[in-house]
Amino acid sequence: MLGGFRIAVMGASGYAGMALVSYLMRYRECVLYCLTAHQGAGSHLATLHPRFESLGKLGMLAPHRHVLEQLQEIDVIYLALPHGVSQQWVSDIRKQESQLGIERRLVIDLSGDYRLTCSDYEKWYGQTHLDIENLKDMVYGLAPLFEVSKGIKSISNPGCYPTASLLAVAPLLVHDFVDSDDLVIDAKSGVSGAGRNLTLGNLYCEANENLKPYSVGNHRHTPEIEYHLSRFLSLRNQSKKCVVQFTPHLVPMQNGLLASVYGRYKGVAEEMPSDEKLLECYRSFYADSPVVKVISGMPETRWATGTPYAYIGVKSDSRTKRMMAFCAIDNTLMGAATQAIYNMNLALGLEPLAGIG
Repeated sequence: MLGGFRIAVMGASGYAGMALVSYLMRYRECVLYCLTAHQGAGSHLATLHPRFESLGKLGMLAPHRHVLEQLQEIDVIYLALPHGVSQQWVSDIRKQESQLGIERRLVIDLSGDYRLTCSDYEKWYGQTHLDIENLKDMVYGLAPLFEVSKGIKSISNPGCYPTASLLAVAPLLVHDFVDSDDLVIDAKSGVSGAGRNLTLGNLYCEANENLKPYSVGNHRHTPEIEYHLSRFLSLRNQSKKCVVQFTPHLVPMQNGLLASVYGRYKGVAEEMPSDEKLLECYRSFYADSPVVKVISGMPETRWATGTPYAYIGVKSDSRTKRMMAFCAIDNTLMGAATQAIYNMNLALGLEPLAGIG
């Protein structure tokens, strides 16, 4: 496309939104056309970070409605908005397209609004889903596990915890190594995962020198992990019920996420695959994925921070009959922004790692 694809980022002043802008402003195939914010409308993005000064007038934050007013000029819309808010704007965008008689724009939503069934959304998010019509069109954008094909127009970007958890556990279940209804996931994330909201527990003096579990037994990413793990297996003709004991923890660092997955081996301990065999299975499974790196040791968050990659390490323990997988990602990048750009590239038929690799 002459001049590049014209991009709108709704919610550009949040952590994920700013990460999107940082990558897209350097992406030759894209032109930042419209940046919006709720509370920051009318100010320049550079007031949040000086790296955005080079955007000039393009860095001015407009109200969200500006996207509807400029819809004919926009090719791709990222929604880095809170859950409950995204669905309202996706619905309005699709209605506006119909009224204008224009083809559907590529919409990539980073909230949790389109990741679950309607009933699960209402159960876990505690509110009625207001956009059931567009819910059925959304493709879950975890490309190493689900197909994100050229030409699709609606993508639901996975959550940060589900991204790391699903990538870690999928090969264990594909090879039928562990019970799918007895999975334990212990995950830890930096404070940026909670967003830029002013919350007491996320303040420096509360989070520093501290480690704590939160939302134990009722975190909203639990059904996302279970639902899409079951979907993934059903697409491979393996109908299994997936039950996950998921516990997230807040750690005193800005970015980074580590998911530790534990599954009980289905056979006898003496027949468990060795570490080398398990590593070989993972490397074969992710051989075609440019964003997943399977390593021989254990992953560390510092390797993933600032990158668009997921680092995975595995271990087999015959003493406890447990098989373990560990995945480290940057929660704002592979867990949000760069994964969203990766999905855009696939949907537009561009080089998968263009703009992020």
